[in-house]
Amino acid sequence: WSTTFTSYQPYSNPEESVTLQEYTWLSALNFEVWRGIGLGINFGLRQADFETFKEGITEEGVVQKFYQVGLNYGF
Repeated sequence: WSTTFTSYQPYSNPEESVTLQEYTWLSALNFEVWRGIGLGINFGLRQADFETFKEGITEEGVVQKFYQVGLNYGF
């Protein structure tokens, strides 16, 4: 099990319509299924107003959710 939290807080003018503030939280769970072959599951949350603003979403604080499922092999 592992988890990572990253954040960026810029020095900016608070009167700007879109800030560069963002954060990302990732969690991963990996386990061995059989003889070095494993399964991995990742889940993440991300909030970045400057990315949603360019897509035409003007609402602030939109949280993006994503996940990944995959196979891995250990040598």
